[in-house]
Amino acid sequence: MSIMRERSSGEVEVKKCYVAMLDILGFKDMVREEALDKLVDFFQHHLIFFVNYSIQQMTVREVEHETGKTAAIHYEPLKHIKANYFSDTIIFWSDDDSLDALKEMCLATGMFMFYALDNGDYPLLVRGAITLNENYIDPDLEIYVGEGIVEAYEYANLLEFGGIIIPHSSAIKIDDIDKTTQDELILNIYVPTKKGNQKFAVINCFSPIRESLNLGFRIQGCMENIRKIKIDRRDRYASKFPEKFLAINRNLENTEEVLKKFQESLKYYIEKKSHLK
Repeated sequence: MSIMRERSSGEVEVKKCYVAMLDILGFKDMVREEALDKLVDFFQHHLIFFVNYSIQQMTVREVEHETGKTAAIHYEPLKHIKANYFSDTIIFWSDDDSLDALKEMCLATGMFMFYALDNGDYPLLVRGAITLNENYIDPDLEIYVGEGIVEAYEYANLLEFGGIIIPHSSAIKIDDIDKTTQDELILNIYVPTKKGNQKFAVINCFSPIRESLNLGFRIQGCMENIRKIKIDRRDRYASKFPEKFLAINRNLENTEEVLKKFQESLKYYIEKKSHLK
């Protein structure tokens, strides 16, 4: 029996589920430096969009017209995943601990990261972790408590790059996912942390858009946005706060290297798919 169940009186339901805790990198500086109306606009028109669309699966369908066929993007809600946010923290949770829920969690968090980075007006980086443990979640009262939440927060705080990991020490059995899905959703790679380079399963944020109509263009846009963030941080902090700038720039360069690995993985996926046709 878990610690949470031992402490429970039985009046509240503790359940084992997947949880992802994500936070927006650089949010404190946004609050301190940006105009209030810009911050409000970000929450009203951007963050809510990222959250709502990340828990929907994107597919490309052919639509027939009198003059022929065209491709159109279609969204369907994920079956197992919900999400909410407060300030710079975004939480995703599943309704159970099934493998289908894990796959959807990987899709949802990857999509959120992609939307945040792809956003032209406010390109953002997020970091986070996915765990499987027992939690008490009541979205109506906005109560989120549990071992999984604490564990996800602790792992996310270790990272020195913008990305989302699944800790190998967690209860999540990644190997139970079929190999094809694994290759599409995650990369098992070494990434920089406060304890040195460590190997994690890292969510591939380009995977959920691999069927996108403008795939190459959108990925290049993400890479360009990383460069824009680097220039912005250099202009803001390099002369006034050199130590802070070095730390931020190191994180951004680390993120850029991880994204390049995602890009290479997606290129391999596309080439492999074309050979199968």
